[in-house]
Amino acid sequence: MNTSIVKTFNKHIIVFVVIVSCCLTGCLGGGAAGTGGTGGTTGNSTPTPSEIAAITPSQIEQYSDEKIIALGTNIRYLSDATLIALSNMTGPNNLVGQVESISVSEIVVLTLRRSD
Repeated sequence: MNTSIVKTFNKHIIVFVVIVSCCLTGCLGGGAAGTGGTGGTTGNSTPTPSEIAAITPSQIEQYSDEKIIALGTNIRYLSDATLIALSNMTGPNNLVGQVESISVSEIVVLTLRRSD
């Protein structure tokens, strides 16, 4: 397969997965359905771009749904490896899954980032 096609596919697959996940789970209202999500405002301050860029894949795996929402539009500063580490699995801290917790505004900035 042509490597440029593979690179293009890899750049856009995460955004596609996020959009499909949100459509299937109905979380497009912002925040996670059923968790009291408010579309990015959880009472915590939004981390700075440099703080978000420093998040590693192993760290993001430990983030709760609320922490994913709290990233806000600065989610665009996550590395590709960290974005790939986001999970749709549920657990004690992730009632609906990290991917499903991504809000519409976060999807928009991720889409814009990927089109650069």
